[in-house]
Amino acid sequence: MALGRCMAKGYDRNDGLILFLYPTQGTALVYGSAAERYPELELHYADGASQRVTPTGRFFLAEIPRDHLQRETRLLTMTVRDAEGREIPNARFSFPETGTAASPCYRDLPLSRGRTCGDG
Repeated sequence: MALGRCMAKGYDRNDGLILFLYPTQGTALVYGSAAERYPELELHYADGASQRVTPTGRFFLAEIPRDHLQRETRLLTMTVRDAEGREIPNARFSFPETGTAASPCYRDLPLSRGRTCGDG
């Protein structure tokens, strides 16, 4: 199974933050690399729930729980936090309910039968 694009060349020296959302017909994964200054990722859902993700080494990997794959409970934002738990400025990613340029990848999850992340 392919996860999508490869990590950036020189990822072990990467000082930045690279996050991807990979939806499938059965689930959705959040993954990416992060410099040490990004020790926590928090996922916020439409029903008020949140999920904290800490990297293994410098790699984030989390599955969005199945009960958060419906419109009413969907992923709203991802927030990156520093070591003290404070939100890092300009490190919040939002997923609007209506389509985006990457539709359906950031809309209704999981994808309906026969759809792929590349469908528009």
